[in-house]
Amino acid sequence: NDNNRRNDILDVVDAELLLYKREQHLPLKKADGSFNNPLDWWRLKQQQYPLLAGIALKVLAIPATSAPSERVFSVAGITIAKERSRLDPANAGELIFLHDVMPAIKRYEASIH
Repeated sequence: NDNNRRNDILDVVDAELLLYKREQHLPLKKADGSFNNPLDWWRLKQQQYPLLAGIALKVLAIPATSAPSERVFSVAGITIAKERSRLDPANAGELIFLHDVMPAIKRYEASIH
C-alpha cells in the first residue's frame, strides 16, 4: 500500500536526520591548515545516511561561483557581436562550444602521445 510505503520512507528520513544531528561537526580546516571537503565526508557517510548523502552530494556539487557561466556569456558576447549579426544561431552555439572544448581536446591528445 502506498500509504505504508510513504510512512516507511518518512521513518527512514527521520532516523537519518536524528543520527546526523548527533554527528560531530566537520571542522572547517584540517590540522595542516588545508580546508576539509564536505563532499569527501558525505562520500564516507553514504552507507550510513543514503538519503541525506544523495541530497548533500547533489547540492554540494553546485559551483559556489558564477565564474563558469560568466565566462560562457563573455565568449558568447564576443562570438555573437554586432559585426556578426548574420551568424546562424546554430553556428554561434557550435563556436561557443568549440571555444571551451578545443583546449581540453588538445590536452587529451597531448597526454596520449
